[in-house]
Amino acid sequence: MNDETSAEDYWLQIGDLRVALHEGQELLAALHTGQVDGVLVHGPHGVQIYSLKGADDSFRLVMECMNEGAMILTEDGGILYGNRTCAAMLDCALDMIVGTDLSAHVAGPHRARLTQLLVEAAQGVSVKAEIPLVRNDGRTTPVQLSLSRLQLEDTAAISAVLTDLTESKQAMAALHKLEQLASVGRMAAQVAHEINGPLAGIKNAFELLKRDLPDGHRYAAYVPRIEQEIDRIARIVRQTFDMSRPENEVELQALERIVHDVAALQGIASERQAVRIEAQVEPQCANLPVPGHPLRQILYNLIRNALDLSPEGGVVRVTVCGAMDGRVLISVIDEGPGIPEDVQPHIFKPFFSTKTGARTSGMGLGLSICHDLATHLGGTITFTTEPGQGTEFRVELPREMARPGRPA
Repeated sequence: MNDETSAEDYWLQIGDLRVALHEGQELLAALHTGQVDGVLVHGPHGVQIYSLKGADDSFRLVMECMNEGAMILTEDGGILYGNRTCAAMLDCALDMIVGTDLSAHVAGPHRARLTQLLVEAAQGVSVKAEIPLVRNDGRTTPVQLSLSRLQLEDTAAISAVLTDLTESKQAMAALHKLEQLASVGRMAAQVAHEINGPLAGIKNAFELLKRDLPDGHRYAAYVPRIEQEIDRIARIVRQTFDMSRPENEVELQALERIVHDVAALQGIASERQAVRIEAQVEPQCANLPVPGHPLRQILYNLIRNALDLSPEGGVVRVTVCGAMDGRVLISVIDEGPGIPEDVQPHIFKPFFSTKTGARTSGMGLGLSICHDLATHLGGTITFTTEPGQGTEFRVELPREMARPGRPA
């Protein structure tokens, strides 16, 4: 009799286990489909049921339409619920997120900080902090994490709101860059004001020297070039007072003349540094009418840099040719040490310079100016470099950058 009763009890227990197993399977299915109303969590205090009693259809609709990520966490950071925005932030399916721990989605060095934030939130303190989330592809997304204590029936939980900071950080970086440029503009105006006086004195003194220089003097050929460069400096000074205003008058000059004039003006520096300048212009580009002032400025800065970085006995090569797409390609090549890899991303930034010493030190504006001028002309400036093998700067410009006219 007892044996039959015992067997019946066993069958009843097996039936109860089947029912419990079926209920567990339904709970897991609800969990993976986002229709969960309660979650069984095995924690340090045994099995606990976290009920999301208030999560009706309206609540879920609001949560799913939020631009911010929303989560409900256990006190130790287990994810009970997450909306679609959270899944998008982590680049991961929602059913792969629910049931995991939030710390698994946070960059390693910040996990201890997250643990402390969870402790504070569990104590009833509303906390906010910037935490980098790790996406499924390994990239990180900066978010502002807001945590606050949440009461679910008789069980405490934590609500988490995650706000993506990517766009705001980009906006702040852009604003910082604008502030830097504004500072550059103010300083440039001050420098221009200080230069204007001495420049006027140089121009007047040169006019006196020019009158007494015989026509047959061996340096007579440099007179028009010096005058041209003094006028160019004066034009630069004048433009700094209104850097956003484009020139109304564009002086067109033959491209070959510009290249050889700038190379000749660097002749003294070339001899002093024992570096040879070789300039070559393809015939089809020689008489191309181009804006004289910006092209001279670009070439002057590039050749000056190339000379400064070239070893004694080296060669700086300047070539002008037609590119495959019909554009004009200007190339300046040096035989210097090359540009270090950590420097390359900053090479066109204002006031960034690696030059040191009396011979090569500068303000770090040359390449930034070249970049801005090339862009203003509708072109680009790029570079290739090899350690110990030198650097090539390539300026590509459209042929139509010049207005129709006769070369000066």
